[in-house]
Amino acid sequence: MMDVDRSVNLGAARESMRQPTTYRELEAAGLVTSRRGGGTRVAAAPPAGPGPDEMLRHQAAAFVRETRQLGVDDSQIISAVARALAASMQDPDAQVR
Repeated sequence: MMDVDRSVNLGAARESMRQPTTYRELEAAGLVTSRRGGGTRVAAAPPAGPGPDEMLRHQAAAFVRETRQLGVDDSQIISAVARALAASMQDPDAQVR
């Protein structure tokens, strides 16, 4: 109790003296949040990165933009993608011609 009394005299919060080091480390890492009188709770998870569907849409949109800048029409784009898919089924390392 002497350490707690001393911490109060020095201006430190009582809770910080009693709170186990592990909780303070978890809080510093952003894994938990603590509130006086409210306890310690698991922190909200950070937003997840883009999922595979979103990444695919992004890559496909970029591909379409780039090929259209080359003057390629939609039927040529579709044909090129179909050839690339067919080639990858036979040999994943194959280059499309």
